[in-house]
Amino acid sequence: GAIAVLGLGEEQAVHAMGLAGTFAAGVREVFGTHGKAMHAGRSAQAGLDAARWAQAGLEGPEDIIGGRRGFWAVHSPNGHSRDALVGSLGSHWECRMNALKPFANGIVSHPLQDAAIRLRTEYDVRPEDVSSIDARVHPLVLELMDNPDPRTGLQGKFSHQHCIAAAFVDGAGHDAQFTDEKVRDPVISSLRGKVVAEVSPEI
Repeated sequence: GAIAVLGLGEEQAVHAMGLAGTFAAGVREVFGTHGKAMHAGRSAQAGLDAARWAQAGLEGPEDIIGGRRGFWAVHSPNGHSRDALVGSLGSHWECRMNALKPFANGIVSHPLQDAAIRLRTEYDVRPEDVSSIDARVHPLVLELMDNPDPRTGLQGKFSHQHCIAAAFVDGAGHDAQFTDEKVRDPVISSLRGKVVAEVSPEI
């Protein structure tokens, strides 16, 4: 994006990509912290910085993506699709695929929240009526959002247990459901402890 905005030529664009590529990082351990939200801004900053440095004359590697020790070799050594990754580079923009989420938390738990809210509103299920919550989920739910005892509101965003419990109690999954106070709510905390999720091979 920054390359296009600054109108860099081919050589400068190559150097900008090389410089930006060396900043590429980010691990899922930051989920539930401010680090996750920082990633998008940091990547944009890195891209703009790299484009400006290349414009000023700094040189980067010529093949940061496909080089012997480049991005693919380090981050995708077991195979990748070149066409999918760079086939439409400069013409296809993922930002146009963005959309608003209905809930302010990890997207893989959204179906669970939908189900909890439906039970609450259509069948008048109350928290005190619930003895257990057995969920069949996609593997990513457990990989990304298995945190039965979140300590902060941010951690609650990546706890499928909290997301379900808050949806049952409040009928929502917005900012108000992901405060530090809300994860300490005794009713929600009790309901979190009743959630058991298992991977379903059909999902």
